[in-house]
Amino acid sequence: MRQPIQRILDNMTVRLSWLLVLAAFMLLILALSGLGLYAAEHAGDPAVGRLVRWGVGVVLLAAVVTGGVVLWGVTANVIRPLEHAVRHCERIAGGDLAGAIEARGENEIGRLYASLAQMQEELCATVSQVRGSSEGIYAGAQKIAGGNQDLSARTEEQASALQETAASMEQLASTVKQNAD
Repeated sequence: MRQPIQRILDNMTVRLSWLLVLAAFMLLILALSGLGLYAAEHAGDPAVGRLVRWGVGVVLLAAVVTGGVVLWGVTANVIRPLEHAVRHCERIAGGDLAGAIEARGENEIGRLYASLAQMQEELCATVSQVRGSSEGIYAGAQKIAGGNQDLSARTEEQASALQETAASMEQLASTVKQNAD
């Protein structure tokens, strides 16, 4: 039973979760206001009824303003920064390590951005290290290839000299044989 509920909660966006919280808050305010209006209608003194109605109106207006402020605050301080963080992650995943990640305070969102910046710096350092190592390997391979070519050329020279020596030895053996006959 816990897993389906947890899956629903994990998939719920921040905006939706805050909208649900605000909706519950508003329903409670409306219920309280309804009870207050009912009590005002059934109060014996009309002045008390008017006062309660005004009080309920002020509370409802304050609840609407508070709800709007909370919605704006969640959007400005949580949802937009998270959307930017997702774009940074997508950019980094795409191989772009050059983009700047701005610092954003000391709260959870700020720590998230600081961690993203640190991750990007570490990835840049790792890529630079791998690039440097691969350049060193390439240079070493070039030296080995040059050495192999030099060795091959000297081996061919030695083989050629050996063939000349063998030909000279045959000629010498033939000359010795002719002189011996």
